[in-house]
Amino acid sequence: MGKVAVIALVAFSISGAYYTMDRNQRTLDTEAEISDHRYEVLAREAALTGLAIAKQGLADSFVPSAFTGEATNGDYDVDITVAADMATVNSVGSIMATKDVPLEYKVQASYKVIVGALPPAPNFLKYALVSDESLELGGAVVTEVFVQGEEGAELNANMHTNKNLHVNGNKAFVEGFGTYRNSASSNPASALENTFDPNYWGAGTESVYSVDEDVVIPSFDGPTWMANVASSGYTVTDIAGDFTLTGSQTYGTQENPAVIHVTGNLYSSGGAVVDGYVMFIVDGNIDISGNLEVGNSGYSGPDESSVAMYAGANLEINGNIDVAAQFYAGGDVFLGGSPNVYGGITTKGTATLQGSPSIYYRTPSGSLTTNFSGTENRLELVAYSEW
Repeated sequence: MGKVAVIALVAFSISGAYYTMDRNQRTLDTEAEISDHRYEVLAREAALTGLAIAKQGLADSFVPSAFTGEATNGDYDVDITVAADMATVNSVGSIMATKDVPLEYKVQASYKVIVGALPPAPNFLKYALVSDESLELGGAVVTEVFVQGEEGAELNANMHTNKNLHVNGNKAFVEGFGTYRNSASSNPASALENTFDPNYWGAGTESVYSVDEDVVIPSFDGPTWMANVASSGYTVTDIAGDFTLTGSQTYGTQENPAVIHVTGNLYSSGGAVVDGYVMFIVDGNIDISGNLEVGNSGYSGPDESSVAMYAGANLEINGNIDVAAQFYAGGDVFLGGSPNVYGGITTKGTATLQGSPSIYYRTPSGSLTTNFSGTENRLELVAYSEW
């Protein structure tokens, strides 16, 4: 081999070695960048964990604080400052990255506290009819969405049972989904699907289907419920024994509804018109056989119920009448005749529907559900950044 060829071969070998080293270095650099990005993601998750804990703490008690902790794959260091009705949360997530170099990710959020904010209506009130026991639909039962137009475009008059669902005959119609925990059946077989026809399908593909968890329906708890409404600042009127609702009555506002506690049974047989917002908490039964109409609620916002009736025992609505309220029964529910119910019905027991009752679903009012949970401090996010 000539001298020129040897020199060329050596030069080529050296060039190849440098190329290989450069390629390997670039590979290592790329792997390091990927690894650092992965560590950055983990540090961010740690910072967000700290932020979530801080937010819950502010909802419980709106005071400044500082704390540290360990997330799944990193640590967080949180500092909360409070000035008047504003709080700023600085959460720093940290983790040891490649070559034992510490890596940090920071999240900052500012919140305004809304003291005594109304809670959202509980999930079990968001049905036209929901039962803790089995549910059988027979006769000409109808549930539809009451609100029309834009406000009602995404509402459904859904039904749910925590046990078994059965449809008997072809006369029932539900403008919503039918959900159940155990089983569903009908006679004839086609009635099950034909009965349920949602107003708003969303991402749903089946009108009747099973769910993995119960809809949690609380037991009637008069003392706790009364304590909750009292802590919410509502004025409570106690009525010993039975009470008959009749004639024209004017009660509270959406911000401060009247609360009537009846230790006996509540009856409404002669017809009543209710202005304003009112919640009836009844230790015994609720029996309605006359019209219960809503007059002027005094609220100009989106449509919602302005009357709530919660029974410790049974609920019975009977006759060719119009009834407007959101209902709860700690016992059983019976609808007979041809009543039109504008609201929704929740029962801890069984629901028996005979004749041709209709339930026109209306959105429940959160101001009439403070008995279940009281009011709460709500946080409104006003600024957010991360880096």
